[in-house]
Amino acid sequence: MLLPYQPGDLPAVTRFLGECWHRDPFRNYHPGDFVHWMSNGYLGQKLEHHFHLVKENYQILAVVELSSDTGSYTPVIDPNRRGGDWEIEFHHSCLNVMRERMLAKKASTVTVNFAVGDTAVKHCLEQLGFKGKKSTHAVMRRHLTNIPVPNLPDSFEIRSVAGEHEAQNLADVHNSAFSPKWTAAKYLKVMRTPGFDIERELVVVSPDGRFAAFAVIWLDPVSRSGLFEPVGCHQEFTRRGLTKALMFAGMVRMKAANMETAHVGYDVTNKASSGLYCSVGFEPYFETVDYVLELQNS
Repeated sequence: MLLPYQPGDLPAVTRFLGECWHRDPFRNYHPGDFVHWMSNGYLGQKLEHHFHLVKENYQILAVVELSSDTGSYTPVIDPNRRGGDWEIEFHHSCLNVMRERMLAKKASTVTVNFAVGDTAVKHCLEQLGFKGKKSTHAVMRRHLTNIPVPNLPDSFEIRSVAGEHEAQNLADVHNSAFSPKWTAAKYLKVMRTPGFDIERELVVVSPDGRFAAFAVIWLDPVSRSGLFEPVGCHQEFTRRGLTKALMFAGMVRMKAANMETAHVGYDVTNKASSGLYCSVGFEPYFETVDYVLELQNS
């Protein structure tokens, strides 16, 4: 049932994800999420191992990310195929792959994350033995109207990344904002993945030339919606309104690209993120929940 992702599949995959998001956003993922995982998460490497499709008559019916590192799989299913025997068979196919990979890692659980209130997938997973845990992730939304003019301290500027020669600056600001993992060489791999567009990585540049904050914006012309993923600020430049100004600048670019709404996700325990997003006009949209299967009992 599952077919490995191939490089030529990207346009069809993003179009399918956009159609699903447009028709039923509360039960799906924005196309930018998947392309972000391909570039920032997997560095464009072995995508045929991590992503699979279900097709019928050359039409995509489902896309799934299969991650043995996190012990989880993330599906998006054609709304017309949601619920019932077809979805059960699909989850069986995903579980067959995950079970083999997780047992090889001597891991004991598989997790699926989905929107609170998605009764179709909840019913399917419960039939397969999954148990609910807790809400873990939240998505917020903002209409792209009444966007304030970005306001920066003197001598700071907002712009797109200029080229690959700035990979070290990007590695530095990402490492300061989150757990250090980037080198210039590693971030170059992100920049060279097919779904990455350097014009959509926005940065705040400090007077001394360092990158003080960053945000990547993803655009979906099908649903006319944008996504911020990721957003961060260098620890030496916090509490100056830089990230707030950067997000307003990103919204301006989204609107100029004919987007109507913007979205952003965050861990529900991260009060700083929720506070930032509320301050730039985002409102709660939906939350997601983890369902876990104990493999030794399956």
